[in-house]
Amino acid sequence: CADDAAGRWKGVPMTAPLRISSASAALSGAAASASLFDTLLAHRARLVRMAFRIVQSRHLAEDVVEDAGVKLCEGEGIIAADHPAPFLYRLVRNLAIDRARR
Repeated sequence: CADDAAGRWKGVPMTAPLRISSASAALSGAAASASLFDTLLAHRARLVRMAFRIVQSRHLAEDVVEDAGVKLCEGEGIIAADHPAPFLYRLVRNLAIDRARR
C-alpha cells in the first residue's frame, strides 16, 4: 500500500481515474482497507476539491488527500467501513480542518 501511496499521486492529472492493480490489492492484506483505498482513488478529484474549499490551496488539498491514503495504509485490517465513501469524505474533511488550523 505504501508503494501505491508514494508512487501514484505525483504527476497524475486530477481528471484521470486511478485504479489499484490486483497485485497491489493482494499486497494490502485486508479487503476492507483495499476497498477504502479503491474508493479513495475513485473519488480523489472530488476529495481534493472538497479539501481545497477548506485549506484554500491546491497543493495543501492534495497533501490532505495523500495523508488520508497514508492513514488508510497504516490502518490496514483495523479500519473497516460499511459505507466507504462517506467515511472517506469525513476523514478528508477532518484532516483538511486540522491542516487549516496550522
